[in-house]
Amino acid sequence: MLVNLPAPPVGKTGWPWTADSRRPEDLDRPGFSWPLVTIVTPSFNQGGFIEETIRSVLLQDYPNLEYLVIDGASTDDTVQTLKKYEPWLSQWVSEPDRGQTHAINKGFRRARGEIVAWLNSDDTYEPHAIRSVVRHMVSNRATIAYGNCRLIDEAGRAIRAVVPPAVTYNSLLWFWTRPASTPPQPAIFFRRHVLEEVGLLDEALHYVMDYELWLRISRKYSFSYVDALLANYRIHSDSKTVSANEGFARERYQVSERYGRSEGVGYHLSFWSSHARYRVLVWRARLWSAMKRRRWLQPLTAVISKFISSNAARPPRLTTGTQ
Repeated sequence: MLVNLPAPPVGKTGWPWTADSRRPEDLDRPGFSWPLVTIVTPSFNQGGFIEETIRSVLLQDYPNLEYLVIDGASTDDTVQTLKKYEPWLSQWVSEPDRGQTHAINKGFRRARGEIVAWLNSDDTYEPHAIRSVVRHMVSNRATIAYGNCRLIDEAGRAIRAVVPPAVTYNSLLWFWTRPASTPPQPAIFFRRHVLEEVGLLDEALHYVMDYELWLRISRKYSFSYVDALLANYRIHSDSKTVSANEGFARERYQVSERYGRSEGVGYHLSFWSSHARYRVLVWRARLWSAMKRRRWLQPLTAVISKFISSNAARPPRLTTGTQ
């Protein structure tokens, strides 16, 4: 049925506009039972990217797939794209919601799959990603699995690959102690029964709902690593990672502090030391931004920028160490 997908827009070639016929070795072992997998895509005004996201799911060549798109009443051309692919979608809705976290939870409540994941409407899966991770989860009896992820720009060009380190409750809680401490969300799949045990995403969170969910899950289950490139995480000016960098950092510290209240002195000393450095970065970034907006300070900011560039450093900006 998927061979009858609508033709890609003019000029669009390669994955996921056309299917990738290369298949991992021994991917279709006779007698292997493929469990139902549910993918949920939350969406709001991402008409420029959502068709690519949808095709990367539908062209997975996975034999037992449920795909739900939960749109928050987009006002761009998202709905036209959803109608275009309606015959191949299990369900889709476009109605007002309370934000991204609420939309994902709406999808999870409708999900029937034994294994579930969510893929945001500007991200994509790599070819055969679902088959690869399901084979790993079944063979290893894994409850939650994560793999590698590629950062891409607005045009889909590769920026760099993220190979996350081992994930444990402590590595998540002490997130400031290592780079990429939180595994990339598009490359994570887990058993649906986990949501019944630990609960859905926290709708009070707008940025790090995935991080908080991973903390809850990691207290009960081990994260299993899949040594494969599974997904692409898009970095662009309208993505929350870029446009609300400070919000991400603030919520991560808040969540870590909430879970770390019963931890020992070592945690609290490390936490507040890291938090203090983060606040310095925040105020330095704000000061720098305010200075650049003042015309009478432009000669000074130009000198500072030239000095920083000569020392192979960037102008002060907020960074959180997260993906």
